[in-house]
Amino acid sequence: MQRVLRAAGLKFLPYSTRGPNIMLCLGGLRGITCAGGGGAAAARPLASALSSRPLVLRTPAFQHQSYLYRTLGAPQLTVVNVFRPSESPAGPTAAVPRSFEKLGLQAPLVSALQGLGISEPTDIQSISIPALMQQPGNYFLASHTGSGKTLAYLLPLVQALKAEEAAGFVPRPKRPRVLVLGPTRELTDQITGVAKRLCHSAKFRATCANAHTSLSQQAKALSGPVDVLVATPTRFLHHVREGNVAYRDIRWLVVDEADTVFGQGWGEEVAKILAPLRAKPDPAHVLLVSATLTKPVQRAIRELVPDAKELKTSTLHRAVSGSSHQFLAQPPGGNKLQLLAEILGADSRRSQKVLVFCNTVDSCRAVEHFAREEGLPCVCYHGEMPPEERQESMATFAAASPSSPGPGGALPIMIATDLAARGLDFPGTVDHVVNFDFPTTSVDYLHRTGRTARAGNKGKITSIVSKRDKVLAQRVEYALERDEPLDALSAEKEVLPPSQIATMQREKANVKVREAEAVLGPKGMAKLRAATAAREGGGGGKLRLRGKGGGQAAGKKKGGAAAAKPTLKGPVRGAARFALMEERLERRNAERGKGRPGGGKGRGGGAGGGGGRGGR
Repeated sequence: MQRVLRAAGLKFLPYSTRGPNIMLCLGGLRGITCAGGGGAAAARPLASALSSRPLVLRTPAFQHQSYLYRTLGAPQLTVVNVFRPSESPAGPTAAVPRSFEKLGLQAPLVSALQGLGISEPTDIQSISIPALMQQPGNYFLASHTGSGKTLAYLLPLVQALKAEEAAGFVPRPKRPRVLVLGPTRELTDQITGVAKRLCHSAKFRATCANAHTSLSQQAKALSGPVDVLVATPTRFLHHVREGNVAYRDIRWLVVDEADTVFGQGWGEEVAKILAPLRAKPDPAHVLLVSATLTKPVQRAIRELVPDAKELKTSTLHRAVSGSSHQFLAQPPGGNKLQLLAEILGADSRRSQKVLVFCNTVDSCRAVEHFAREEGLPCVCYHGEMPPEERQESMATFAAASPSSPGPGGALPIMIATDLAARGLDFPGTVDHVVNFDFPTTSVDYLHRTGRTARAGNKGKITSIVSKRDKVLAQRVEYALERDEPLDALSAEKEVLPPSQIATMQREKANVKVREAEAVLGPKGMAKLRAATAAREGGGGGKLRLRGKGGGQAAGKKKGGAAAAKPTLKGPVRGAARFALMEERLERRNAERGKGRPGGGKGRGGGAGGGGGRGGR
């Protein structure tokens, strides 16, 4: 094999595993030889070579030489790199205002943003800031995770508050003017932190009401003038019952992470809060914010704010640009924990911050125990931990950096459930997200992968795919390659993805034409098209195959001899269907890289589709 490659003038790189020896030639995978690995290992399918798709780059298997997966007899690694040229400065978005001054923000807010190191608005900020300032109303704001949605609604609302004060409005105690609701304590603390960073320059008051502090402390903070109140729905209603807060001056109600709020049981509480706000002489405006447009959110929009206008980016439900998605198939009987240890060990050597996701708390604890046995520093983040411990874990993970690593000189790994996947903005940069347990829904995949490649940075996602995860993983991979939305994908085989449904509908619409072409040939098809054109008044449109006698009637209308319309009945129709099945099978095998060397030969040895059963 090596002599052949040298004779062809190709450079090669030997790659050895426990099973086959693989030659990586310049440009991709060119040959496989097996040395003691067994025929089954050598016959396993490998990832396809580099694709030429413009939006999503598919890299060849084993292109990244940084670490080897020793636990696999024949490694099966697929990598999909997502990059959208339209998101670059030279793309179509260059026409959108790329400065906050051009969007109409006042100098104090622009100064506050510069203090945060933010100089250019994101796509969703460029869309929402002018709309919320110039046309107040009910809105649904949606964009992918990490796109800056918190500032997208805080900036225009704070500017509206300052405009009211300039017109003579005087803030009063217990009467906030903007109410922001979030589902969790961590998210409300995060939103409050962003608001308070703007307070120093913009001069407004923001406070938070959640389970982090006592009711008495929050009541004391609400006893003075408040401009922005960030709260969980349950704690806000508690303060309303205690008389610590009033609805009268609320101008805006913002529901952040609306998919979580309405999907996990806070919908009734939000409806209770919204009812008095609508009953006021000047009803409050409602703004729903989410990274995904799930069915609970759609239902809430229909029932609560049917007149809401949509403000969303083209990247909604799509992977973030700059993210690299790796799908690593777990071999039958393979050690999943050992495979994870090799991934984490490689990242530890490169001083990368890694976030590992598990589906359950038990799985999270098992991974934590294994990581500590392997000598890898780690912290946990799940719902059964007290809030204080979760906050401490987040602080430890955020404080670590290559310049100041944790104990032992390595960065701590965070092992978390989906509690850390929604809404939280991890301080610093998460370099690598690992799905130890593949998510059960495509929406969870979107939320998890949104923890990296945020704010224009690059990130990597590695998913360990077991046999039971294969259906959803393959559909996610297919959608990523074609830059399609991921929200409608299902893990159930019976529920087909939208792209596959559209393809089946197109094939079903043309199935009669395919059968006619297989049976009639070019001359017969020409006659059939002529009859169809005559029946439709010479329109010359596309071919339509109808019931019996259609062609004869068309011929009689012209006064000439009746054009006999061929029918697809009997054994001829069976042969045509077999030809169509063979064609589809060939095309499917070609797409999967499993093309048969015989081409289109049938079972009976005849060429083409009719040489199979028809020749028996």
